Amino acid sequence: MSKSKKTNPSSKKVQQEDIKEFKNPSETWWGKTIIWVLLIGFVGLIFVGAIFGLINAVK
Repeated sequence: MSKSKKTNPSSKKVQQEDIKEFKNPSETWWGKTIIWVLLIGFVGLIFVGAIFGLINAVK
């Protein structure tokens, strides 16, 4: 017959404190920076593509 292993409550508390809580990347400064760079890059490429298309259409 197997005996159930009892855990020390203090060791559980220490283990829970060691685990870092997950943070949404959009709530951190580096996450916001990446989002803004991508957003500005995509919008900039749309404008560059539109201007390039207009120039080629006029030729």
